[in-house]
Amino acid sequence: MNVKVLVEDTGLSPAHRCEHGLSLYIETQNHKVLFDMGQGNLFLENAERMGVDIEAVDIAILSHGHYDHGGGIEAFLKRNARANLYADADAFQPHCAKREDGRIDDIGLDLTIARNPRIQAPRRALRIDDELCIFSGVIPHRLFPPANRALLMKTPHCEPDDFSHEQNLIVTQGGEDVLFTGCAHNGIVNIIEAAGTLQGRTPRWVVGGFHLCLKESAADGDTAFAVRVADALSAYDAVYYTGHCTGEGGYRLIQERLGDRVFRLSTGLEFKI
Repeated sequence: MNVKVLVEDTGLSPAHRCEHGLSLYIETQNHKVLFDMGQGNLFLENAERMGVDIEAVDIAILSHGHYDHGGGIEAFLKRNARANLYADADAFQPHCAKREDGRIDDIGLDLTIARNPRIQAPRRALRIDDELCIFSGVIPHRLFPPANRALLMKTPHCEPDDFSHEQNLIVTQGGEDVLFTGCAHNGIVNIIEAAGTLQGRTPRWVVGGFHLCLKESAADGDTAFAVRVADALSAYDAVYYTGHCTGEGGYRLIQERLGDRVFRLSTGLEFKI
């Protein structure tokens, strides 16, 4: 399969415009998939630059209900007239974030879009065909990202987000699986384990954000958590492509421990699996 990174926080060069967010184009033997749409129209601009025909996409998938992954839904539905978009129903509930200065910011989606008849809401696991499986309902048994503490559901009391709206994609080719995540809010290790339970084998490739949110100047506690995640990832027979909410420090830490099994996602990157 071919994967093209249409939106990520970094760019391969100044010619590749980037933003905080994620959008991946995945071309399999049978499908042309759009996984997340970034904040707005930028994925369309970069798709054209990278030779991707968004009108030809036959399946779109939203990983979860945050603006940096689903802000471009309306732009996608206007450009593409054929594909259904799979999103958990709870993705269109209000979501917010508590910032360091105490303010509460809206980080959700345009809730009116949920009425579009092309938006489908699978529950738990949906096997589209022999290639594609969408699943949610991951239970965060361990290594739940500390960065989630600032993310809330916009109820009268702004409760902690339970990330029931998060879903992931498995693409199967040649008897092996590729796992795509948006932010892995439920914990990347838990998601890998859930994929393994669903498929009877753990994925050989994992692509997406791991929500370590680790900056270069990270606190010791954040670094310790990232080390535990990296050590857990090293136990799987997998190759990792990561970026976005993993953070620059998170990527470097994982790369130091896993070496040539880890690659950086950047806007403009194209790779084959």
